[in-house]
Amino acid sequence: MLHRVKAADGTELAPSIIAPYLERGINAAFRLSHHPSIFKQAKTVVLRKSEKEAYNVAKSYRPVALLSFIGKLIEKAIANRLKFLAMAHQLIPGAQFALPSKSTTHALESLINHVYQAWCVKAPADIKATLMTIDQTGAFDRVGRQDLLRILIQLGIPTWLVLYVCSFLSDRSTFLVLPGHTSERFWVNIGIPQGSPLSPILYLYFSRQILERLKVSCPWADAVLATSYMDDTCILVTSASYKLNCVALKFLFDFLVAWASPNGIYFGAGKTKIMHFHRPWSRCPESTEMPQIEGLPDPEDCMQTKLRLLGVILDHRLSWVAHVDFIIAKVQRKMMHLRRISGSTWGPSLLEMRQLYITCIRPVFAYACAVWFVSADDRTFSWRLRDDLVRRLNNQQSACLRQIAGAFKTTSSDILHKELHIDKLSLYLQRTAMAHRVQNLDSEDAKNLETTWNTLFRDEDAIIRLDHHPYRSWLGILGHLTTSGARVLTTIGRSL
Repeated sequence: MLHRVKAADGTELAPSIIAPYLERGINAAFRLSHHPSIFKQAKTVVLRKSEKEAYNVAKSYRPVALLSFIGKLIEKAIANRLKFLAMAHQLIPGAQFALPSKSTTHALESLINHVYQAWCVKAPADIKATLMTIDQTGAFDRVGRQDLLRILIQLGIPTWLVLYVCSFLSDRSTFLVLPGHTSERFWVNIGIPQGSPLSPILYLYFSRQILERLKVSCPWADAVLATSYMDDTCILVTSASYKLNCVALKFLFDFLVAWASPNGIYFGAGKTKIMHFHRPWSRCPESTEMPQIEGLPDPEDCMQTKLRLLGVILDHRLSWVAHVDFIIAKVQRKMMHLRRISGSTWGPSLLEMRQLYITCIRPVFAYACAVWFVSADDRTFSWRLRDDLVRRLNNQQSACLRQIAGAFKTTSSDILHKELHIDKLSLYLQRTAMAHRVQNLDSEDAKNLETTWNTLFRDEDAIIRLDHHPYRSWLGILGHLTTSGARVLTTIGRSL
């Protein structure tokens, strides 16, 4: 970690020299359950949030606390212990996807899986799915310190760890650094510092109550799925009509706010977004139903047909057209940046440009591709990515390769891929998505998906075509391949 931290004091020391001294200091801090006061002095830099309409309001900026790197080492060690306890004893709900071994891909996969499951129901009536995203106002700044310590004690966290967290949160100070202005140092006695390695896991312990509260029984919905990734919380409800979905969402939101407000947690209804999912080929008119939540924005601002969630653009028909547009625009911006440092006859070498593309550009294409890149030669796959979108992605990579290779515009795409030893993008995305699914075949998330397929909407009169479910089809294929491969290896082993 020594080579990655950003220090407020600008100190840079060789890890091999300071490691023995750091070990003694960290062990002493653990024994005393004390976070040294010198490490509580932060420098808070105010940064612009990306893609905001106006930067003349405070909410368009994010304060980030820069701390001493030695203090960060101690905080990281404490955070690792708290993460281990959370995972070993299941202290944080599984619907919180910011835990280790989980990711935004898992969170989106769980959410979209429920939508596909609802679309697989053919009779006696269609199942409607509605998504609501809720925003917690000032998540880290509004963490109640006494409430957090009480939660840690109730969960059985060792006393020395609780005392250390208490010391970490006490007597903190900072000063603000703005463009052209630096404030005086002042005391900070609220929340947890945004920029500390310890803050995210502390917030997960504090916010676990939100997901626990959303497990309440809702009589208007057939199924309710509440998921979170840090402070981004989503509620997906399904029922026989969008009107019932809106009633269910109002009930859940009001129930959550009634508990949260007295506990110092505030959800801004003004940032709440609603999306009604529609089958891609449905001819039914799009619903304009809205939950009657106090403070909800106008329907034009609240009702969405395209919604950015955890870095992926969801559209209400899950066609992924908007997300492909978003990816291509982002890649083109990054390629424009590369154009400033390289040309066909100057700049970094071809190998260096190839490495820049593989490490900086291609991950933009592949982000969360296990969620949205459902493509196969088998035409029986339902809700697969359209062929024209796959071609657009392949063509965009070819344009990128022409730029980094300094090739003519008429150069064949196949030649570029062959000479640069880079896979075709559709093949790379397919392999990345399959690797994600293979890695999760025996995971808890895969078991949750399978439980959903076997139990959700399983009424006596329901007709469910799970063979249309893209995630289930792919996991079935991979499970069969894994079983066949194990049998082959067993046979080879016996012959040897």
